[in-house]
Amino acid sequence: MMKRIGTKCLWSHYSFKGRKRKKSFQDILLSRVLIRACLKNNAKSKEQETEEAISETLKYAPYQHGGNQMQDLERKRTNSDS
Repeated sequence: MMKRIGTKCLWSHYSFKGRKRKKSFQDILLSRVLIRACLKNNAKSKEQETEEAISETLKYAPYQHGGNQMQDLERKRTNSDS
């Protein structure tokens, strides 16, 4: 669901609790909306499980294609090839 809402680059600026100089995802309205939507669509899931899944998505976003860290690596490769 988060893929449809924002990009990896956007999610790279957030952590669930706002650690490591990132913005806190749990403090924005979108967090509550996303959790409610997930709970509504999957009756068996629990709020904590949903929060953990969001946290993991945010944790690895910078290192996936389109994330900040991946973009930095691609720039370094391009500059070293020149």
